[in-house]
Amino acid sequence: MVAYEEALVRGVAALEGGTSVMDALRATPAREERMATQEAMNRLATARHHFRLLLIAACVDDGMNAREVSELWGFSRQRAQLLIQEARGLTASDGGHPTAPPD
Repeated sequence: MVAYEEALVRGVAALEGGTSVMDALRATPAREERMATQEAMNRLATARHHFRLLLIAACVDDGMNAREVSELWGFSRQRAQLLIQEARGLTASDGGHPTAPPD
């Protein structure tokens, strides 16, 4: 992300210096930087969701029901029920132990 930001700053500086948009884009690895940033954001979203499922599983293990989970997390009871089911599937697939998110 830092490298992508640096590339954008260089591109803006080039544009402000009078370089055409096309020349500024050609001078930066825009495609590669965008793809790397998108991949990093996808990994972050996956890890965030996995962590949320682990926390919801812990809530259920402590005796919370879908209504209580929904109130705690601020989403609908239906959404809470779906996430609880997903969390159960996550822990059940590894014999009751949480698994690391996929890379």
